[in-house]
Amino acid sequence: VKFSLFGTEDVVFHRHEFNSEATCNETVGCNFGSKAVAVVGGELDIHGYSCRAWEKLQNVAVAGTPLSEPCGARELLLDGNFESSRTNVWHSYDNTIQRISPGYGGLGFAMMVADRDHWSKGVFQDLDPSCLKKDQEWRVQAKVQLLDQSNGTAISCDPNVPFDCPLIRIYYHKDGHDSIFEYAYSETMWTQGDWNNLDVDFQIQEDTPDRMQVIICGGKAGTVLLVDDITFTPKGYPTTINQIVVSKEAAMCWSPGTELVLTSHTHYDRDRQVVTVEASDPVTGIITLSDNIHRPMTVERNGDFAVEVGSLTRPVVFEGEEDDDDDLIGGHLIIYYTPAKQYLEGVEFKNMGQQGILGKYPFHMHFCDDHSGTIIKKNVVRDSNQRCYVLHQTNRVLLEDNIALDAFGHCYFLEDGVEVMNLFHRNLGLGVKKATRLLSEQSGRIETDDQPSVFWMSNPTNHFIGNVAAGGEQTGYWIETPVERQHLDLGVFKDNEAHSMQSFGFTTYPPGWTPSQPAVIENIKVYRNIGSGLFLHVTRDLTFLGGVIADNGEAGVYILQADNIRMLNTKIIGRSSKDVDVALICKLGLSTSGVLLHPTKLQEFDYSGTIPGTTLMNVNFINWSEEFTGCEHVSPMNFTHSLVKTTSFDSPHQFINVTFEKEANTIQACVAESLFGVDDIALEVVNDPSASFSPYALPGFLVSPKLTPFIPTGCSMYNECLDFCVGACLRTVRYLVNSAISEDVKMIVTNGVETVGVTKNLREDNILFPFYDAVYNVAVPAGQYFVRFEDHLGNLIYPDYAVPVFETPPACTNYVQPDDFQLILPDQSTCSDIITNGGFDSGTDGWQEIFAGIQWNPSGGVAGSGALETTSRSALTSGVSQWLDTNCITVGSIFQITLSFKLLGLDAVVCGEDFQCPDIGIIYYKFDAVAGKFNQYFARYEGQISFDGTFNHLLVEWEVTEAQAEADKVRFAFNVYQASDQYLLDNVHIMKESTDMTR
Repeated sequence: VKFSLFGTEDVVFHRHEFNSEATCNETVGCNFGSKAVAVVGGELDIHGYSCRAWEKLQNVAVAGTPLSEPCGARELLLDGNFESSRTNVWHSYDNTIQRISPGYGGLGFAMMVADRDHWSKGVFQDLDPSCLKKDQEWRVQAKVQLLDQSNGTAISCDPNVPFDCPLIRIYYHKDGHDSIFEYAYSETMWTQGDWNNLDVDFQIQEDTPDRMQVIICGGKAGTVLLVDDITFTPKGYPTTINQIVVSKEAAMCWSPGTELVLTSHTHYDRDRQVVTVEASDPVTGIITLSDNIHRPMTVERNGDFAVEVGSLTRPVVFEGEEDDDDDLIGGHLIIYYTPAKQYLEGVEFKNMGQQGILGKYPFHMHFCDDHSGTIIKKNVVRDSNQRCYVLHQTNRVLLEDNIALDAFGHCYFLEDGVEVMNLFHRNLGLGVKKATRLLSEQSGRIETDDQPSVFWMSNPTNHFIGNVAAGGEQTGYWIETPVERQHLDLGVFKDNEAHSMQSFGFTTYPPGWTPSQPAVIENIKVYRNIGSGLFLHVTRDLTFLGGVIADNGEAGVYILQADNIRMLNTKIIGRSSKDVDVALICKLGLSTSGVLLHPTKLQEFDYSGTIPGTTLMNVNFINWSEEFTGCEHVSPMNFTHSLVKTTSFDSPHQFINVTFEKEANTIQACVAESLFGVDDIALEVVNDPSASFSPYALPGFLVSPKLTPFIPTGCSMYNECLDFCVGACLRTVRYLVNSAISEDVKMIVTNGVETVGVTKNLREDNILFPFYDAVYNVAVPAGQYFVRFEDHLGNLIYPDYAVPVFETPPACTNYVQPDDFQLILPDQSTCSDIITNGGFDSGTDGWQEIFAGIQWNPSGGVAGSGALETTSRSALTSGVSQWLDTNCITVGSIFQITLSFKLLGLDAVVCGEDFQCPDIGIIYYKFDAVAGKFNQYFARYEGQISFDGTFNHLLVEWEVTEAQAEADKVRFAFNVYQASDQYLLDNVHIMKESTDMTR
């Protein structure tokens, strides 16, 4: 049954007199636009399809027989058509090889082999020997040409002269012995200037050789060899495949004429295949297709990464007719303000959705509230112009076994983010594309359909079980929560998969999701995605339980400013098999990693010591060697190469029973040090029974070399940028100080035996801004430590305040405690004037701005002296500030505060007559170690004002209170109440009247 939706006029519904539930206005009705199917108060009840909607592809077949696996019909030679952008699977014998275009047939690419001083110089590839057994028969085929290297013209050769024409050599190594078999050009004639065929059969002489190579060489010395379309296959391997093996239940229903989709077997969504059933055998499960297909990944080959196959044919069709004026305007179906339960099964929606018009989607439940019992299952959305299955302020709906193929914008969609407790079960989506007509203006919020995801989760309090995002231009699963729902908790998220996405399999960013309770993501499978499998940015408290992460481009798991990320019982695979396109795995050429860690925590201003970093427990890294991946720069674990805003390490990562297959350097840290200067990394190895990090299989710490002097157990070099310290138990300690102090001030830490100097660290975006502290960071074992601060001459100084912060304790128990640190202070002889550079004789050192912009005016001060000048004040809170030396601020001390100022741009300049007088703010902070933050308090002081005709002069007396004396840091601020006026400031002093009291 097909319903065609056409026309350009609006469809208006009027309420039936018996339908009191509907909300359509009695006079004007409900306008649903053009090509609409609307259910307003009624019930849609369609039972049209009891067959299996989709499943994993079991196998492929030839002549009615399933192919044996895993090696019997596998293409072992990689990139034989040279279509990949890298050629690192191909090698030469000290001669030049270069990928050129065009290749055979004037298409694609070929390999040019030049600078050959002997006929044996050519191009070769190592094969996976595990699939090679004695007496197996294999076939090697290739297209070849010969050129004269001196002028590039085509030349001929004589097949009857040994080595005069190109040939194939088979080399293998077994038990210390080498064997070479040569197979000459098999044709009797050579066609000059055209591609010629190499086609040879051979039999494996040894069972499972240690090494085996296929070599293309031959032709006189000095000739150039062009090679293309090289294949290495079992003899009898089918050149075409047009049969697949599915379950008997599927074969019984997927009859001739049924359209099927096979999802992509590569990183690219474009490699999906749509075919038609020609014949079906429910006894064997073999389906014959009307067209040949590329060989897909199957359950028989590798069950973790098999493609999906689904039926696109349904007995009931809603199709929007083509619009002559706009090919993005199709039909749409809406269930509108309707409490009645709906049942929709076996419907195909084709050319539905109206891009750029709010509310016009292929399937849309609109303001239906609680819909327990509504079932939407086994439907198909194809060629959608705008989204796919949309729930809008509708809850508790079951969407099950649906398919979506080719849609603009997000596909499975929760519209407002208030939708809860809906269940998305075993749905399949692929082919999501970027929309160009966004709905932001109509919806009143930022819409992101130009960054489409297959499953768009604006409210995580829903259930997603057994779904597959099988390709698209952006993301598989995107938890995009607006600020007001940023802390909502996750429902059940289990057994979901994402592959062939152009960006991420799963992400929480933007804007960043931080659930109020730890979220569990169970058995997720993300693989063959061009970006990262999991992109975890601005998020926290996520546990990934189980799951498989494989063959992703940039990283398997990319952790970027995220706290308390736990990977438990997870497999992280660099390259699952030789079938995976090596060029995509190595596409960055710089860093391909299983897990990219971040050196700093997301909650960088939480100093409670309770923020874990990333924990890897029972995680198995598989196939991460350079040899297996073919990548020059590859590591199971590395540090991120972006958004490192501070050079001090503060994110306590832990490794518990982490295993690696044949890896020497399991984690790299040189990127963090070389790009960002992070040279104080401390990673805890809690448990290491497999000796992954230490040959002794003992716990300890991986540390940057500069941290080793304090470690009594001894350390050994692990790799270029990390040492392993057996039995070490370290805790990171940070001192927070005034960010305006000189860059050359060092923190000196000593335990009486060893001494370490620590340099100042400041956020890269902290430019003259007082709200960020400078940080001095060190990770130390248990012991007694003395801390002091020195200037560039080695003089003892005090950086105005120095607040110790103890980061999250390690899992080991013997770690340093707060009482183990003692700060050495200078005497109070410098307390007579606690303002730094109040005369501005040579700049603005020591001063910081609060959204004011400051610059030095060399002659704008009193009597032509230097002064500080604001440049961009725009609010009452905009101004200048300076931290004060807390060592000098004692109970009962009295300070005289004096300064001179001049407001700029005012005709009237007399304070108290022409404008409100400024005053002084003393802002003081008390550190709450339990909450991990500073509590701020404010005191305001008015004083005497005098005017000399040019400058106003302010005098304030400040008597220190007990609370101010006990504060951990104290800040001076000059408050001007003209919001947008700039000013000059000069001769600022805070003079202590009495210096006989000590803190």
